[in-house]
Amino acid sequence: MKLSLKKLGSPITEGAEGFIYHWQDQYVIKQFKDESQLPLKQKKLELLMSKNLHPSIVKPLDLVFNTNNKFIGYMMKKIQGEEIKRLSNRKFIRTNQLKKDQIIILLIKISETLQNLHKNNIFIGDLNDRNILFDLNFEPYFIDCDSWHIENYPCNVAMELFMDPLLKKNNFNSN
Repeated sequence: MKLSLKKLGSPITEGAEGFIYHWQDQYVIKQFKDESQLPLKQKKLELLMSKNLHPSIVKPLDLVFNTNNKFIGYMMKKIQGEEIKRLSNRKFIRTNQLKKDQIIILLIKISETLQNLHKNNIFIGDLNDRNILFDLNFEPYFIDCDSWHIENYPCNVAMELFMDPLLKKNNFNSN
């Protein structure tokens, strides 16, 4: 997909690797900051798009190029949900009348997704409380998958505190 950055407007959020923009009603676009890594990122994203990943993975749907045909990022589904870290807030749990069994089922779904990823030799280096969202039906959604370790493409943003134990054990961290 080709588009002008001016059409994107202002970013809705910014992370370590890029900016996130609203795109139409159902999508967001991530534009990468570091241009030196773009060729590698493009190949990694193409590989991710070719994979049949668990439905809870918010994977790239299309690559995004600027009007000069230069790769700048990717488009993904927009997820309406809460960050998993909200479940550590007792006020949030009381206000939303969440039950323990709902939370346990959500955590089991998260575990099943992680097991599925590991079976496919995909490892999350930054499994943190902001990269898993959940919706009103307690369905989990994993975001920021462009930074994961997949085949020969290392995780380049792994933080020791949030690093997947399998990533640590196998020394996949590129930092």
